[in-house]
Amino acid sequence: MKLTYEAALALIRNAEKAGSIMGVETMRELMKRLDNPQNKLKVIHIAGTNGKGSTLAMISNILSHAGYRVGRYISPTLTAYLERIQIDGVYITEEDFASTMETISEAVEDMRSSALRLPTAFELETAAAFLYFYNKKVDFVVLETGLGGESDATNVCDKPLCCVFTSIGMDHMGILGRTLHDITSVKAGIIMPETTVISTLQDADAMDVLRHKCSDTGSRLIVSDYTSEVKDIHYAECPWSDAVTEYTHIRAGHIRLKLLGTYQIINSALATACIEALSDMGYNISYSDVREGIEGTEWFGRLTLIGSKPPFFVDGAHNEPAARQLSLSVKKYFSEDVLNGRKLVYIMGVFSDKDYESIIKLMLPMADHIFTIATPDNPRAMAAGELAMRINEHKNIAESCSDITEAVERAVKYNNGDVAVLAFGSLSHLNLIREAYNEWTRKR
Repeated sequence: MKLTYEAALALIRNAEKAGSIMGVETMRELMKRLDNPQNKLKVIHIAGTNGKGSTLAMISNILSHAGYRVGRYISPTLTAYLERIQIDGVYITEEDFASTMETISEAVEDMRSSALRLPTAFELETAAAFLYFYNKKVDFVVLETGLGGESDATNVCDKPLCCVFTSIGMDHMGILGRTLHDITSVKAGIIMPETTVISTLQDADAMDVLRHKCSDTGSRLIVSDYTSEVKDIHYAECPWSDAVTEYTHIRAGHIRLKLLGTYQIINSALATACIEALSDMGYNISYSDVREGIEGTEWFGRLTLIGSKPPFFVDGAHNEPAARQLSLSVKKYFSEDVLNGRKLVYIMGVFSDKDYESIIKLMLPMADHIFTIATPDNPRAMAAGELAMRINEHKNIAESCSDITEAVERAVKYNNGDVAVLAFGSLSHLNLIREAYNEWTRKR
């Protein structure tokens, strides 16, 4: 019987019970039974702590503008389950997902009969992406690691076209290691022999690891330092009425970047460096494609404006390095002159296994008031009351909310509605916040 979409989802949900298991042995067994489609694709593999999604979006958008057919594999998804597997920005259909999972389920049954460990949900989804992209004959696949690199399910390509490293910082220390050196060593595990590697300029310890790994594998390392590649940066004077950052890349020319956040300049320079490396390999990509691709890139959850009455932004900053970058953006975009009497109100929810104390200390100085939430149906979520208590130990401006709807309604009405609202702390609840804001807008 032909597998339905509902049945395909049920296979994924059942596999979720196993949780997350690091290592590529099971993934390699699965891909072998599918005839290793990943090794027949031109793969651009992205690792890093923050900025993977934005960089992936820019690289793939540039390639699409150049006329190439581009598969994207992203994790986590923010708006829809099928968002994780796309070609040129179009999500995989329910029918295609079901038929792809039908093939994969046969391979899984063969693994079961051989008494092998069965794939996790993420391994099944990653296999589905590779198989779907191969069947659809894409020109490139741009994908990001799920967690780390060396033992991540995405790390099964024997010869990626290139490996890209966004900013590497301290996160997932319980899994990846307690030092920047250790974390970078795990992420550098995606570098295969004689691979072209493009990295944004990292802290010294991280750069040292990447240089040694490239030397050991005979790989070429290209370092993107935006401070020497980008000039004449003009940030939006008011982020809810002029939401464009303009800059000049020394080779690509003048670019208008719709993605807010001072950190997006770093990501766009890295994406440009990757495209230049591909061009050096012989792929036909012009600087006009770079400009149009970057200018057309949109990426939800990275200082995204979701409404203007009142101005309401969402950002996925959920660890110390991301909060540090977000704090710089808040200082840049939400000065007293820009706010002009408005109060800056946060909606904040974090996971209890994150470095929430650092996030609080970085973001607290700019806030006038904070409403705390707990991400629904997630055992890792810190209780809203506990988070408010932690914040109030530093500055008594936080109130806990029973749910996201309450937080949104209280935030937009604070100070008689004369506010700018910023929601952050986790990627997991951003779409729920957007839905609550849209519902409030419809009702008012």
